[in-house]
Parts: sequence; C-alpha cells; structure tokens
Amino acid sequence: MRREVAPSVSKLITRRNVTWDDLHRLLAKAQLRLEKGETGGYTILAIDHNIRVKASDVFRNNFAGKINRQNTEAALGVWTPASTSGYEVAQHIVRTPVRNSALREERKAKRLSDRVSLMADYNQYRNRQREVCKGLTTQGREARQHLIMNLRQRKKEIRTLALPWPAKKILLSEAAAASVIELRTLKSSTQKTRQAHFPQNLRTWVAECAAEGDARAAAQLRGWRYADQRNQRRLEATLEANALHLGPATDEEKTDWSEFIEKRVAAQQRAENLAGQIATARIWTINRTTGDVSYTLNGKLSVIDRGRRVTVLNQNEAAITFGLEMAVQKYGSRIACSGGDDWKRQVVKVAVQSGIFVEFTDPEMRDALYQHQLVANPLQVKAARLHALETRLENEDTSGMLFTNEADVQLLLSCLQPSTHTQQLLQILKASQESEPKANIGGNLTVAVIKTPDGRQSFRVSIDEEKRKEVLERVEQVRQSAHLALRNRIKAPNNEREGR
Repeated sequence: MRREVAPSVSKLITRRNVTWDDLHRLLAKAQLRLEKGETGGYTILAIDHNIRVKASDVFRNNFAGKINRQNTEAALGVWTPASTSGYEVAQHIVRTPVRNSALREERKAKRLSDRVSLMADYNQYRNRQREVCKGLTTQGREARQHLIMNLRQRKKEIRTLALPWPAKKILLSEAAAASVIELRTLKSSTQKTRQAHFPQNLRTWVAECAAEGDARAAAQLRGWRYADQRNQRRLEATLEANALHLGPATDEEKTDWSEFIEKRVAAQQRAENLAGQIATARIWTINRTTGDVSYTLNGKLSVIDRGRRVTVLNQNEAAITFGLEMAVQKYGSRIACSGGDDWKRQVVKVAVQSGIFVEFTDPEMRDALYQHQLVANPLQVKAARLHALETRLENEDTSGMLFTNEADVQLLLSCLQPSTHTQQLLQILKASQESEPKANIGGNLTVAVIKTPDGRQSFRVSIDEEKRKEVLERVEQVRQSAHLALRNRIKAPNNEREGR
C-alpha cells in the first residue's frame, strides 16, 4: 500500500476540485475502504481480508500528523463516507475472471519471439550499413591518395617546364589552391555520404519500421513506453517527501546524450559551412612580374600567395583555414607565423577547431596551441596528428625526417609497437651517453636522438623507400581507429543497444 497506493493518493489530493468520493473510488480499485472514527481519526480497511490499520501508517504524507490531516480535509471538503453500492460496482469491476494461464504463456512466448526476430533484423541492417560505410571510407581514402599523387606529379611537371620562376610560382600556387579545395570538397562529400548511410540507433530504426506497418516494431514501441512509465512510477515512489529534487527541463528532450548530439550536429554544420566558403576561393589577380597570386573568398580579397610566404588579409575563419591548409601543402606541417598577437591567437584557435595539425616555430604560439589542445577532444587531436604524419610520409623524403616534438615521434612509433615499449625506448635513447643514439623498430624504421644547432633535443626518423608504404598503412589504420573511437563516443543508451 505504501509503495503503490500511497503515491496515487498523494497525486490525487493535489488536483483541483477533488472530493472524498474521488478518493473512495481510487481506494476501491485497490480493495480498500477509508473510514472515519468518532474521535476524528481515519482507518483503512482491506475489504477481502477484514484487516484494519491507521491511515497515518499507510498514507503518511496526507494523514500522519494534525497538519497533514487538516490540509487533506481542506482539499477534499466535508467528510463523505463511502457508499456500499459504489463499492459493489468497484468490486465488480476489479474482480475480473481468472486469466487463462496457458494462453498468457503462449502470448508471452510470441512477444519474446517477435523481439528476438526484430533484434536479429536490426543487427543484420546495422552490419550491412557498417559494411557500406567501410566501403565509402576506403573509396574516400583512395580518392584522397589519388589527389595527393596528382598534386605531387603536377608539381614535378611545373618544375621541369622551361618557364621563368615567377610563372612557375603562379602555376605552383594554383595547383596548391586547387588541391586544398578538392581535398576539402572530397572530405565534406565523404562525410555526408557516410552520415547518410550510417546505421540508425535501435529506437529510431524500430520507430521507422512501426511507421511502415511492422507489428513487431509497434509492439516493441509500446513495451518501451510501458517500461518508461513503470520506471517513472518507481522513481516517484522512492523520492523523499521533505527534500529538493532537481532534474532536466523535460525527461525526454533535455538529457546529456541529446545535448551532446545537438553539439555534434552544430559542429558538423559549422564544418560544412566552412568547407562551402573555402570552395568559393577564386583567383583575383596575378602579378606576372613577381608571380604573386591573390585569392578571394566570398567575394573578398583574403589570401595572397607570394611563393615563400602565404599572407592572410582578414581574420575570417575560412580565410585563415584556407591559408593554413595552403601553407601545409606548400611547406609542410612546420610553419613560421608572423603577425600581431590578435592574429596569432586567432590562427591557433582556428588550427585546433578545424583539425589542422601544424607545428609553429613561435614558442608562445606552441604554448597557446598546447593549451587549446588540452581542452579539445583528445581523440580529435590524435587523429589530427596522425593525419599530419600521413601527409609527411606521403610528401617528404623519409630517409631523414626531423621531429622536434617528442609526442609526434612517440605517436609514430606506437603505430608499429605497443605504447609502453615506445616510451621505454625513447627514455633509453634520451638517457644514452652516445653522441647519436639510435634504434631500429621492427625493421621498418630507425629513430635517432640528435642535437639541433640551437641545442634542443630532436629526433631523426629514417624509413627505407620500400618500407614507406607499410608504415603509411599502419598509420592509416591507427588513424581510422581513432576516428571510429571518436564517432563511437556518441552512443545510444544501454536499453536501446541491447533491447529491454
């Protein structure tokens, strides 16, 4: 009675224009009757068993204590005893014939069979869509590799042309800009296609099947709704009366999971908008004497490629992103940035938000970049670093790659061996007394610790040309795993993944 009937009584009394007859009808459904003694106290009678207890022992919130009784009487009005005819009607309604247990078990087994077959269909759908997404990822990776190879071949062809250097600068700038736009467009289209084919969560898929007329899905939706209602009643029954209870605005719409989904959708829309702005880059003017090429974004002069320098003219996010990506295509991930403090702060912020991994030569910018990365998603930072490693492995001479950041070397080596072995190896190399300590990693590459002219400790990684492809494939595999882990951070609740 305390667990099931008392919450209903408390909820009933809080309504407007409620009377004692309403309370009697509610209690009659539970085979109970409320009576009032001559001294003013109330008792509860179990009709079938002739058991009588104080109402204050059962309905503490409404009948325990003088104040609670007065509040209840004020809400219900003048006392009205329960009518015998009303109880007979209630008993007639409540006392239904005994259920057919065999038929009940048969229906229960049928519902279980439907749930199992529905989950099997969902698993088949999910596996099929995952295979489609894997195929799209492979196609996107191959297309990206094809674009990079085309850019490298185009650069070689331009350098062999019998043209003056300013003319070559113009052609190289055009090739780098076209590559940035093509890669951005490819990335955006691949993400949209994957998102369209990515498997839906269980509840969404079941709701769509129910809309198409699947009786199993409709039954599953009803089961989830009944379970939600039961859980809500249990929660309300366990809440302390004299306490403060805090919760979301609405249980269905304002949850941490839904808020995280909204943030992810907003980030995707922002990335698509940024890619669309970069795709509008057009050549504005070409200086035939110096070879400088000026580019416009959204109809505004934004970037000037001067060969050895890329100049960004406004602090628009699309302009900075376009300038950074062009600089990475032209000069690699190690970038020297000059400008005011406001420019440097904006560049660091855009680099982190857009997932462009660069290594600034300015110590203050490196520190600011590190602080931004601390608050960024670590999986996103890892994926960006791996992407930068892929770019270096594809475009640079791997016979002697120089790394000034130990984290990049550790990430590269961890793609080939366990991270703990990598940490121990680097510690041993750094503590060695040799002039240039080195170690070979599984026959794939050699890492050596060297001193740069300014006295800093750096790392030189040497990879044979015949091993380059194998190392690149390992880095790509780890990057794909990081992207998959980042995507799987958004999961459906347990009851949706496993079914209730």
